[in-house]
This record gives sequence, C-alpha cells and structure tokens, in this order.
Amino acid sequence: MLEMSNQLCSYYSNRREITQHTFALLPTEYWQTGDLVLSRFTIPLPANLEAGSYGLRAGMYSYPDITNVAVVDPQGAPVDEGVNLGTLTITTTP
Repeated sequence: MLEMSNQLCSYYSNRREITQHTFALLPTEYWQTGDLVLSRFTIPLPANLEAGSYGLRAGMYSYPDITNVAVVDPQGAPVDEGVNLGTLTITTTP
C-alpha cells in the first residue's frame, strides 16, 4: 500500500521537517494509466512557528515498510524522494 506524505520544511536545501500530514492513497491496484488522483490535505502549523518562508514538499512511500517511492525523470531514472510544491510564507505567528 502507498501513503502520501506532505511536509512543511525549514527550506528545501536542508529539508528540516517542521510538520507533516500523512494519509493513505486510493490503492494503486485501482489506478489506471491516465488517472488523475486528487487529494486535499491540511498541514497543522505548530503554535511556536516563527514568521518566515518554508518549503512545502510532497512524497509517497510504501507501507508498512516505509520505503520512499522515487520521483523519476522522463527516462525513468530516480531524481529525488519527493516534489517541491512551492514556498509558504508566514507573516505572523499563529
């Protein structure tokens, strides 16, 4: 079974995880070529989170062995263990 992990990191370069939300995906045995699998999620912000810019990443891993699923390039070569989704800027603390 595959699970999705969404992480708020201190920044992409050092990937120090601040918080994350993990959930199970629609079982891949039901996926078909061309399917678009949409997921909505909420990442809780820690009460002591300082104002600043944070990287948002998404990745997948197998469960229960917790093995990352590689992101691959068009030739099928692994390039990373997740995808950078963008930067979240916090202007005031929660």
